[in-house]
Amino acid sequence: MKNPFLFLFQLIAINVFSQVNMPFAAEISPNGMHAKFTLKQDISTENIVISVDVDGNIEISTLSECQIKYHWLETTVSGKIESIDNIKFEYYYDSHNPGKIKKIGNLLFTYYDYQENQSKIGKIKSIGDYTFNYYEYMEEEGKTGKISSIGNVKINYLYGLENPGKISRIGNIRIAYNTDFVNNINAGKITDIIGSQEGVLIKISLLSQKL
Repeated sequence: MKNPFLFLFQLIAINVFSQVNMPFAAEISPNGMHAKFTLKQDISTENIVISVDVDGNIEISTLSECQIKYHWLETTVSGKIESIDNIKFEYYYDSHNPGKIKKIGNLLFTYYDYQENQSKIGKIKSIGDYTFNYYEYMEEEGKTGKISSIGNVKINYLYGLENPGKISRIGNIRIAYNTDFVNNINAGKITDIIGSQEGVLIKISLLSQKL
């Protein structure tokens, strides 16, 4: 008979792995300084797309036509989205996270509180099963306060004299840049994307002016 404790341990391990290895798409600017991570669409949010940039800021967009309603009462959520189609938005009213998104549909949003390291305070901690961590102030210049991992996928950045602050690695994916800074208009731009990471899709925003 199979050891019930071993079976339980295996089941827990599988559940933990499935919680932290969540798929996402990383959209990176040509110079690698800006990026946003788009989370896998949740059935409860229908056509709502949720993204988080390298600094932990949340971006909400839609995939198709929709009806948007906004809060109009003079409160901490005045002017914020109340619903998109039939999907309700809920917000925090406490003193630590006033006006920040609490739920979209069934997705719960949590944030790092005042007891955390200063580089994390107020930043997004989790969205549903996605978890986010950040580099602390003791890290190299160019990395402080930026996302260090999404679930168990590590994210790293360059530091030093050349290309500081640019994304250098997402999990097993390595990003290389042009280092010929002598009279080269393409200096500092992405030249290669090497490797692959399960669940991660890389997109380069070659035509994006915003990124």
